[in-house]
Amino acid sequence: MNRKWNAPGSEMILLRLKSVLALVLILTLSGCAAGRSTRVYDSTHHDWHEWNASERRAYVEYWHVTGQAYRDYGALSEAETKAYWDWRHTRESE
Repeated sequence: MNRKWNAPGSEMILLRLKSVLALVLILTLSGCAAGRSTRVYDSTHHDWHEWNASERRAYVEYWHVTGQAYRDYGALSEAETKAYWDWRHTRESE
């Protein structure tokens, strides 16, 4: 059944609603919420870390300092994750 809304401006309202929903979906899926951070558990040192802009900078610095090719945190092995948090805890005490 093919129905059209007859109310004036209804197509514009529907278009705006779709646009807003699309924007909300994009922001939600991309993780672009302002001030957003994720908590990461360090099982070796038994503590939590906020994975925010500061931690991302430290993570990039870790790869630069160690002279290794950058790897996404989620792709690290358990040994690589331990090595990062060991370095990070040493750096925090300086």
